[in-house]
Amino acid sequence: MSHKPKILIAVFTGPERCYWINPSLAMQLLQASHSFKFDVSVECVFGKRPVDFARNYAVAQARDKFSDWLLMLDNDQSFTRDPLEILAAAGDKQIIGLPSIMISLSEKQGKPVLIPNMAGALGVDGRFLEVTHIGTGGLFVHRAIWETIPGPWFRTVPCDDELLTLKTSEDWFFCDRVREHGFKVWIHGDHGLLHYHTLELAALAVERNGAAKA
Repeated sequence: MSHKPKILIAVFTGPERCYWINPSLAMQLLQASHSFKFDVSVECVFGKRPVDFARNYAVAQARDKFSDWLLMLDNDQSFTRDPLEILAAAGDKQIIGLPSIMISLSEKQGKPVLIPNMAGALGVDGRFLEVTHIGTGGLFVHRAIWETIPGPWFRTVPCDDELLTLKTSEDWFFCDRVREHGFKVWIHGDHGLLHYHTLELAALAVERNGAAKA
């Protein structure tokens, strides 16, 4: 019998309602757990704080369970299509992010703006795009990462000022660290994430962009 790649899907959750898994993601996790091509297990990373500790904990869990891949997911995401399709086309790619829309604060106007959680396009390989950074609300990590790079893999880095303002977020730190070790960070052109707050942000971004061009 051929080996089915072992995938740990780690979902970040908590006791407060804002950390519960959204209904769309819950149904998609059920479907993924019945995959014929992959040996999938789904676990909740429950109540782990701060976020860099939670993400490092997920990587350590995947390592200790001898997983081939870790898929880490925030509880407020859901898929636009089956994310396991990506692995069939991944080839030698070992870090694959699923982009989504996030809310940021405009430095000029002090107003919230909707932006993609990725930066720095570097190159293209078929439907894959290499980037410098990707948010980790949905991220595939191959076992080569924790077998090559010692933890911590994620770390929030503050500035050395009186407020300890943010210098580097834990996901940007991860991307910098793995790229320093020669790994590339990819996204797939056909796969993204829906991002739920009080409403789904990707649809809102499309609507606002259309209104701005009208």
